[in-house]
Amino acid sequence: MSGGWRSARLRRRVAFGVCGAALVALAAVLRTIDDVSAASVLVSVIGAVVSVAALLADVLRGDADPLPRPAAELRHRAADALADAVREQWAAEFRLRRLQDPEPVDVRWIAADPRLADHPENVRRIPAPRDGERQLGGIVDAFAAAPGRRLVVLGGPGSGKSVLALRFTLGRLAVRRPGGAVPVIFPLAGWDPRHSGLRDWLAERLAAEYRPLAALADARRTMARALLDTGLVLPVLDGFDELPQAVYGEAVRRVNAELDDDLPLLLTSRPQAWATAVDEGDVLTAAQVVKLLPLDIGQSAAYLERTARPLPADGGRRATVWTPVLRYLEEEPGHPLAAVLTVPLMVALARTVYGDRSRDPAELLDDARFESAERIEEHLLEAFVPAAFHDTGDRGAVEARRRLGALARELQKRGTGRLGWWELEAMAPRVLRVYAPGLVAIAATAVLLVPGLLSRASADLATVEDTGSFVMNLVGQTLGYSLGVAFLLQPVAGRVRRIVFLRRQLAITTAAAGVLWAGFALGDDLRFGYRFGAVTDGWLPDMFGGCLFALLFTLFFGIAGLPRRPVPLSLPWTGDHRGRAAA
Repeated sequence: MSGGWRSARLRRRVAFGVCGAALVALAAVLRTIDDVSAASVLVSVIGAVVSVAALLADVLRGDADPLPRPAAELRHRAADALADAVREQWAAEFRLRRLQDPEPVDVRWIAADPRLADHPENVRRIPAPRDGERQLGGIVDAFAAAPGRRLVVLGGPGSGKSVLALRFTLGRLAVRRPGGAVPVIFPLAGWDPRHSGLRDWLAERLAAEYRPLAALADARRTMARALLDTGLVLPVLDGFDELPQAVYGEAVRRVNAELDDDLPLLLTSRPQAWATAVDEGDVLTAAQVVKLLPLDIGQSAAYLERTARPLPADGGRRATVWTPVLRYLEEEPGHPLAAVLTVPLMVALARTVYGDRSRDPAELLDDARFESAERIEEHLLEAFVPAAFHDTGDRGAVEARRRLGALARELQKRGTGRLGWWELEAMAPRVLRVYAPGLVAIAATAVLLVPGLLSRASADLATVEDTGSFVMNLVGQTLGYSLGVAFLLQPVAGRVRRIVFLRRQLAITTAAAGVLWAGFALGDDLRFGYRFGAVTDGWLPDMFGGCLFALLFTLFFGIAGLPRRPVPLSLPWTGDHRGRAAA
């Protein structure tokens, strides 16, 4: 990489500094000119000169600095940085779930129904394990030993699939060498296989979650896509069952068609969803399929005893609050609580709810209160939030329940189990969603214009009309932004490709401009032309002017591709060169 004045970064910094100084000097000169017309001509001339100079500089400067390193080395460095980010992200989640305290409950797994897996000659499978031989802690070794290095893990609700994906990711990162493939967890609930290819969606999610990967690796693709194309990402597709049932078959076909045959892959799903996908679509090529087993009461008892606070010594025997409950279940294995404690999620909830001495798990043996396993599960779910937020006090627990309840209602209304952070805006009332951009516009404009207005007031140049004109212009901008967001932006993310949307924008803008021009004509003497300088003589035209400006501003963003509910990387200028040129 060249240094000194040949460095593109240094040239950019110097250019920005010169431009900033020039703008400050220009503002100082303009304040000394009393003639508005002369000032306008001066600004126009300066703008033309600067534009031509910038064009000539862009043509003559040549290409930017060459890449300091080969493309392969850049990809490997990006993969190493991604590995650090993924490790930090999921290690924090591991601690948050207290999986390291002292260790997760180790769920066992066995080979699933052979009809759900590919042909043995395609899988090149290793000898099938005996029932209960494999444990969750050995998932990394088992994955590495499979020649095809593709694994589908099936399990019921709360059986530990997501914990398996988490442990697998951290385990693979622990044995990963620099420049190797990086395991990344992708919750599949956000993928729509009917409208988006899997590889495109994976690249988009990578760039959205790990923003440095949104940078361009070359003229055609982002660094995220380059890592995928070169096999430096190991996809961990979590929650296949959270896709709409109608797309199960299409999803499996897309996975088989788009992923290279030597690309490792881990996928988790509920058994019934995967069976439906196989029936309607296909098996996952070269993948082994295993099924997670329920816990036995001995595993649950050992885990709960290890994670509970010990009671004061009684006769030299070590005991916890769970000891009498677990002894009772040994004598009464048919009790509903025994069935509940076969589910890893319920065991984790029971640990959190009864983890201290403030509550006694013996209440779970009350048959009058908990007549069924379902009622015990409901109780654990209801008690989990107050127990998890115990350190924040009663007020914190109540606030957590309120917010989580709002999220649950939104998910129920959507019919999905996932909600992206960029979608939280959609939970606000419609009036606020529509009017908020206008409020932001008012705040931004006020920050820019109020100091100048106060300066004029201090010089005794401001009048009541000036202040009223300023306020009405801000009101007009608020209305214009609100109207533009509501009607001139697409409801969902995506580039503008449909001529129908553009025609709709044209019709709405024309109609709104007609109404605003009629307001101008009625509120001021501007029926046949538009004069620059001191244009308006009343507050009403000022409001119409602000409205028209904001309306056109949102129209530009609508044409460029900004959606009404933006998601990461939805703007076209974050994509390829064609999108940036269109913007």
